[in-house]
Amino acid sequence: MNFQKTNSKWIWNGEKGVNQYVCFRKEVDLPLGSTQLYISCDTNYSVWINGQWIEFGQYLAYPENKHYDVIDISEYVKKGANTVCILVYYQGISTFSYSVGKPGLFYAIKTENGFISNENTFTKKASGFVDGEIELITWILGPGFSFDARNDESWTLPDYKMDNSWKKASPCEEDKVFTYEMKKRPIKKLQLEKTNGQLLIGGEFCYRSEDKIISRKMQNAFLRKDDSFYKEENGEILIVKDNTFIILDLGAETAGYFNFEITANEGVKVDISYGEHLCDMRVRAFDHNGNKFAFDYVSKEGKQSFQNFFRRLGGRYIQLNFTNVKSPVVIHSAGMLRAIYPVEQTARLSLGDSLDKKIYETSIRTLRECMHDTFEDCPWREQGLYGFDSRNQGLFGYSVFKNGNYRFVKASLRLLGDSLGEDGILSICALTDTKNFRIPSFTLFWVVFVAEYVLYSGDIDFAKEILPKIKKVTDEYFKNYDGSPIKRIIGENYWNFYDWKGILAGEHFGEHFSAETDVLCNIIAAFAVKKAISIATAAEDKEYIVKLKELAKRLKETVNTYFYDEKTGLYKTLLNGDHTCQHAQAFALLTGIAINPKACEKALLNPPEGMEVVALSTSQFKYEALLKNRKNYAFVLDEVRRIWGNMLYDGATTFYETEEGVRDLMAGSLCHGWSAVPIYVYEKIFGNFYDKEN
Repeated sequence: MNFQKTNSKWIWNGEKGVNQYVCFRKEVDLPLGSTQLYISCDTNYSVWINGQWIEFGQYLAYPENKHYDVIDISEYVKKGANTVCILVYYQGISTFSYSVGKPGLFYAIKTENGFISNENTFTKKASGFVDGEIELITWILGPGFSFDARNDESWTLPDYKMDNSWKKASPCEEDKVFTYEMKKRPIKKLQLEKTNGQLLIGGEFCYRSEDKIISRKMQNAFLRKDDSFYKEENGEILIVKDNTFIILDLGAETAGYFNFEITANEGVKVDISYGEHLCDMRVRAFDHNGNKFAFDYVSKEGKQSFQNFFRRLGGRYIQLNFTNVKSPVVIHSAGMLRAIYPVEQTARLSLGDSLDKKIYETSIRTLRECMHDTFEDCPWREQGLYGFDSRNQGLFGYSVFKNGNYRFVKASLRLLGDSLGEDGILSICALTDTKNFRIPSFTLFWVVFVAEYVLYSGDIDFAKEILPKIKKVTDEYFKNYDGSPIKRIIGENYWNFYDWKGILAGEHFGEHFSAETDVLCNIIAAFAVKKAISIATAAEDKEYIVKLKELAKRLKETVNTYFYDEKTGLYKTLLNGDHTCQHAQAFALLTGIAINPKACEKALLNPPEGMEVVALSTSQFKYEALLKNRKNYAFVLDEVRRIWGNMLYDGATTFYETEEGVRDLMAGSLCHGWSAVPIYVYEKIFGNFYDKEN
């Protein structure tokens, strides 16, 4: 849609720094009747109409590809004078889920009489949030936040009087980023569900130092359990002494927005940490990688509430440390506004075993906690849209969500495709700068992701739309291919990661992986080519089909010539040495490359000593290969019950990034979308949804 005819402009307050919170306010006469707010910004927004909060949430894409929201505000407007207030957050620093653009806000109000522009909108810096340079939560996620309620004005209320600190918003300079040709949000808005934390423990704390980094200060504090520092009355918690800490349990891994309502004296400092782990005898606020899962709040006098819709958090536990308590602080409620993408679940599989049921339902919850504006790997420390992780999430969701959740999947596929670089490799995550860290294998899995989406959705138009980018991937990946093994892409911006297993984690983690080539960058390529043939077939590109089939034939010859071991009937990982991995054997079966399928299958069932086995993320390929033979059904079920059942016995409410869970210092997320593999297994054994697989 082109918004030039609305007479609205892209506007801002002139600030250009990072981490900016900016208020916009307009008084406008409106008629009664159907009324919509059209809005877009960089990076995020929150809206109030006549003092009532109504909506938040910009759909993020690359800066030059703006999207807008349409918010129905009919029930909030009154005839005559109305107050429209918009708080905009501008991040201003690129992360894995955000590519920095220029700060700006666009909005227009549509009534039955036409559009009303944003002319005469006034603006000022928001006063409660700390802006400018601030500690990053993680370098993947971006800045944390800090809020001082003593400085916050009631600027969203209709009777608020603007002073001379408010200035007319300035039009943004003309730039391709500030286009008026925008696309409508392609997916639904998030829904919110209030989830209160339940008190686990509390007592006295003492900081060891005046560390300016709140998370590290909380992590290193002395804690002493003491029930005299707090008490519970009528469902509320009273903090009765200074230097009190409490820990709250949300009951399950939860992705959402921190929310609390308290009554306090002015100046109470509340340091707040959140996370998945309590193994440190506290909420883990600061970890070995320097990640900082904490923020702070300073109270005004009296009853007050706070929520920040600009930073989604993930975890199960919340810790609050109170200082400067002059009179009892009443915590009326504290927890999360759980963020839920509104997709319906299809009819559940009928599973007779109670453990199977629990594993199945927990897998579905894992998917839901990792699905918001896009797929995200984990809601706690990254929230990244990866080409591989999202492939698993899409595949598993097709069978459990109504209409396969295809609309959401397509939006994520497009965002990933928009990150495609000139080298034919996707960014490590969609929305980050294409010059950042990239994982070549994840680009190949994106091709797989596209093919599976087209297969299950039947979306032929999308196959035709995306085919040029699929061709870009294959053209670049195979441009130097001459029949000898394809070489790994080397360089400081490339990470040759396959799995969290030994040398398969790549040269940046674990053992140094210095070889020029390996079986996986060849056999996964063969797997991607097989899937690309199905995309080209759907798009009816006969010339490309012929090219891909010839490529598939040559890749089969390459893998079997250079990596096949006649003595064992298995595929070696490297040209030299004895290293083997289950991954290669699974892909040999799935591509039809295997010379000795029985040996490959046996290695998946009973790996020989020293073989690298699959982790949770890549286990789907192992199970897909094994489940082609009904004789393996019992084996696969037993393994799923053992591995995923052990996580449940460990207290999991969502499934971990790796089996080690909290004990894994490199990949210790306790909620990771790629691990919802049991959905696939149960559906293959007890259902028929995945029978379409080619």
